[in-house]
Amino acid sequence: MSIAVATPASGATLAQDPIRVMVVDDAIVVRGLVARWIEAEPDLKIVASLRGGREAIDQVERTNPDVVILDVAMPDIDGITALSRLLEKKRDLVVLMASTLSCARWRWAPPTTSRSRKPTVNSRPRRSFAAS
Repeated sequence: MSIAVATPASGATLAQDPIRVMVVDDAIVVRGLVARWIEAEPDLKIVASLRGGREAIDQVERTNPDVVILDVAMPDIDGITALSRLLEKKRDLVVLMASTLSCARWRWAPPTTSRSRKPTVNSRPRRSFAAS
């Protein structure tokens, strides 16, 4: 896998300081997989591995990440809500939104204010397939 890397807005250089990454996902397996991938890259460093949006909001200033990998659906504060709060605390934060949810089951409403709306579950029933 190859990745494109940009110098963080804080002015850190890749030769001196690795890019600081916060991983936020309620699934421990996902956090572990992402953490292993990041730790394998010499220019990336895990500064926090958290299970919810509330923890991320509380710790973003203390851990000072350059990048946050943020799950969309979490039980305490979902990633869409956490996104605006994280950016309020750190304006130059780069955020990658991630999810294992099927796009067919979610409908995204355009934001009506400066805050993004939460995704809503599509009201149509799931299609089921009978075994032949």
